[in-house]
Amino acid sequence: AVEVSWNISLFSYFGKGFEWISPTLNLGIYAVEVATAFVISMFLPKLTTFLPATLVSVLVVVAVEFGLARQFGVETPLIGDYGGAQVVTPWETIFSSKYTLPSLVSWESWKLILGYGSALFATQFTETAIALNVVDRLDESQGPGFLVLIGQGIANIVSGLLGGMGGSGVVSMSVLADRTFGTTCLSTFMTGLMVFVFVTWGYPVINFIPLSAISGISIAMVCSFIQWRSMG
Repeated sequence: AVEVSWNISLFSYFGKGFEWISPTLNLGIYAVEVATAFVISMFLPKLTTFLPATLVSVLVVVAVEFGLARQFGVETPLIGDYGGAQVVTPWETIFSSKYTLPSLVSWESWKLILGYGSALFATQFTETAIALNVVDRLDESQGPGFLVLIGQGIANIVSGLLGGMGGSGVVSMSVLADRTFGTTCLSTFMTGLMVFVFVTWGYPVINFIPLSAISGISIAMVCSFIQWRSMG
């Protein structure tokens, strides 16, 4: 329900409505692509852990969209159809002359810093702690939670100095990574590296990813949350 409502709001916001559903074939191809991404995301990790299931899902759906569907005049929506990935360069940091930093000797400045900082810290700390707890339960292991939180804090400080936005652990992404066996430090490093590559140079590629691939992966991710044994 959340996924459907989100898609409806997205289409309405960008003024595209449901024009792409008009031909029944378009809807059928969209459903096939969603099902393909879903099946690959759910079952490929059971066959091999050498290839990341989500990446394979996206590549296969892109191949179906541009190699088959569009060759016959059938088009389903892409990320680029709804704003796409946009990166503004050159990047601005807090040291840029564009910004005027408040004086740190003023109590008014510290009230703002401590107020917003405490709220953000509590939110990110809680969300990351929940994500760590969920992954520990899924793996039936005990991860280095303290080191993760320390690393997250250092990363957020550096990100803020460079003009970026702070981040935290996300339960949904953590579960997805766990289900695809991306649980090592190498997986975390590669995630950060690929984000850097796409933000710096590769962001135009994102515009060609079909929304059906994202929908299929999202549905698979939701299914991963369900403890099917408890329903028996």
